Amino acid sequence: MKEPGLKFDPKRDEINGLSEEMEFLPASDQKKFEKRRPRDVMLIVGLVIGAALLSLMIGLLVWHFHFRPDNRIKKMYNGYLTITNKKFVETLEDSESKEFQALAATVEQMLQENYQQIDAVAPYYVRSTVTAFSEGSVIAYYWLECQVPPENEAELDKAISSVSMTKYGRSSNPDTATSLSVTNMVVGRADPRKVKPPKDKSCSYDLHAKSGVFSIFTSPGFPNSPYPANSWCQWVIRADPDHVLELNFVTFDLERTCHNDFVTVYDSLSPIEKREITERCGTYPPTNALKLMSSRNVMLVTLITDEDENYPGFKAEFRQLPKKKECREVLEGRGNFSSPYYPAYYPPRADCTWILRVPESMKVKVVFNVFLLQEQHDGVCKDYVEINNEKICKHRGQLVRLGDTNEMTIRFHSDAAESNRGFSALFEPYDVTKPCPNEFACKSGRCIQKDLACDGWNDCGDHSDEFKC
Repeated sequence: MKEPGLKFDPKRDEINGLSEEMEFLPASDQKKFEKRRPRDVMLIVGLVIGAALLSLMIGLLVWHFHFRPDNRIKKMYNGYLTITNKKFVETLEDSESKEFQALAATVEQMLQENYQQIDAVAPYYVRSTVTAFSEGSVIAYYWLECQVPPENEAELDKAISSVSMTKYGRSSNPDTATSLSVTNMVVGRADPRKVKPPKDKSCSYDLHAKSGVFSIFTSPGFPNSPYPANSWCQWVIRADPDHVLELNFVTFDLERTCHNDFVTVYDSLSPIEKREITERCGTYPPTNALKLMSSRNVMLVTLITDEDENYPGFKAEFRQLPKKKECREVLEGRGNFSSPYYPAYYPPRADCTWILRVPESMKVKVVFNVFLLQEQHDGVCKDYVEINNEKICKHRGQLVRLGDTNEMTIRFHSDAAESNRGFSALFEPYDVTKPCPNEFACKSGRCIQKDLACDGWNDCGDHSDEFKC
């Protein structure tokens, strides 16, 4: 019992906030307790550092994949392929038709599967887009889009250019009704100046030739105003089966520098460099009209302009002509022959043969009065005339060749791109004893007026008229 007046119990009085009766038990191992404390501190510090490093790593990954600037560049390629187990139908000319969209989807799926099987292409592949079909059996034209770091650009170009449809030529689609058998694939890097979004149909026109008549198209605004700046226009031209197209620029007036404004004509329905017939700018008067031929029943014309110095543009006409089944002739006596469709530019992929015969007592003499072929590329004749096993592609002025017998075979070949005006030639009998009656006989076979010999000028072309003077 508490004593009266006692306000607190001394035994329960608190010192420094603790009861006097409160007592701490000694640690069972005081040294062990003292050693554990720094280790706990180190553990906590380690956990903090680990958490910080983890946060830093996560932050770097987030920055790398979401906020780091993407240095990849868009690369566009275009090409075509031949589908051998499909037959072309007229509705495939219309990109809005069900038939077009169904076949385009199948081709795009096949292209995606095949390109993603190529190790050097798969990491950069984005999409393939079919833009047109034409006959033969069915030819599909497409664009290929990739995204690639600059340091891998050359490797990607090499991989695309070496694509083999022998290896990547059949759709893996198990549905045999839609599987595709593919051959003859052409694909290459697109010229950046000539790239247009595949689905962009602005300033795009579809034309079809009519039998027996010329059809006309013009650059935008012609003849009332110059063509617009920064334009990318195209004209898809088709002819009936078993026909080719003749294209004639009646008026042609563009900027003089082809890097700025230019017209390009292709022997395909896609701006494929390997199927480019010609690229032109400047002016062509009616006396030197630009007349071009296709090798098949399709042709593509594009007009690309920059922002400065717009000119009147062009007016063009086109028609279809029956395709020649064979380019081979046997000519006797004397006469003329020329490259296909001369004076129009010869078509791509042409192969012609002329067998020339004169009387047995004579030899054959051939004179090329016009000889304009695409010249050598890397030392190789792409287009050439072959005479006596000699391929000729580079020549200026008159070209003369003499035969060893009374028969001579002339062959002409053009590759798939870059045409020219071709040649015009005549052949006649050649008497070795009287090579140039009443004229001076050059060593090359040319005949010139006698008063031109020893006049100080190389009239023969081989300087033989200035020998022994």
